[in-house]
Amino acid sequence: MKPIIISPQHIRRELIVALISFVIANVLNIYAIIHYQTEWKELFTYLPVVIILTGIIYFLILLIRGLILGIRKIVKLVRVTNLS
Repeated sequence: MKPIIISPQHIRRELIVALISFVIANVLNIYAIIHYQTEWKELFTYLPVVIILTGIIYFLILLIRGLILGIRKIVKLVRVTNLS
């Protein structure tokens, strides 16, 4: 069985995407705290919800990245077949 090798650049990119997802989830939490005028302790007490929201945002970003990659491959395939 051939081993799977994940490059450090790929790991770094995925960690950055996960961090961006976490920041977006926290910004949404801060917006909700300000909008509904609740206590700032909810920034810490709702951390499990923020982590779940981070996973949802990461999955949505993953879907968008997959769609973009798929569209690029289809466009490249169409260009190659049109040139032949």
